[in-house]
Amino acid sequence: MSERFFFYGTLMDETVRRLVLGPSARTLSLQPAVLDGWRRTAVRGRHYPVVVAASGASVAGLVTGAMSRAAVTRLDRFEGPEYVRRALAVRSPDGGATAWVYVARNATLSSAADWDYTAWCRQHRDRFLKRLAGGARRATFPAGATSPARITP
Repeated sequence: MSERFFFYGTLMDETVRRLVLGPSARTLSLQPAVLDGWRRTAVRGRHYPVVVAASGASVAGLVTGAMSRAAVTRLDRFEGPEYVRRALAVRSPDGGATAWVYVARNATLSSAADWDYTAWCRQHRDRFLKRLAGGARRATFPAGATSPARITP
């Protein structure tokens, strides 16, 4: 499988992608896509999402082109131990594809509340970016992020 990913949360934001992926974010190809059979919810007590299996539901997001091994390593560190990668089918304008999707390692991570990207941008994006950028300068993720793992700025 190619190193394609489906972004459905904070990584839909261009600035978040640049901070997480570093230089490879500049050349990353993206297109709209849909993940069928899943629902996007807020993580309990957090302002970022997770997807959970849900019959009849779908999640809009972005599917990437092939990503480098270094970018994938950075993604894994950003997502941290709360998430696990699963290869899932996504629909995009050019047809179907299989992409890696970060899903909850434990079902109790998900809250009952849906997570809305537009609301996140309005209410939490600026603070999230400040904390993420501060973490990148220190080469660690900020308190409250999904992982304290080191990143390479």
